[in-house]
Amino acid sequence: MNAARHAFQDADIKGCFFHLSQSLIRKINSVVLKSVIESDIQVKLMLKSLLSLAFVPLKDVRKNFDLLSATFLDVDAYNDILTYFFSTYIKGAARRNAQFSP
Repeated sequence: MNAARHAFQDADIKGCFFHLSQSLIRKINSVVLKSVIESDIQVKLMLKSLLSLAFVPLKDVRKNFDLLSATFLDVDAYNDILTYFFSTYIKGAARRNAQFSP
């Protein structure tokens, strides 16, 4: 993260993209069959699109999450992923303080 701070001096870095990705991948793998993700490029792109929110200015994250959510099919597995992502990273991010300096 030091390299990111150096490269993007005006950015407000709040976490690690690698760990965000790993967390989302674990959740996806727990509710969606891996074969579905690998065989359907649209599903894969929809799910990966959530990671793009890491690069959106903080004030626009909720609005963009809502826009991305609207593109998801109304499938229970996708709703579970969206609910997890929202409660963990959108809603939850505002109330949690890091226990260590990033």
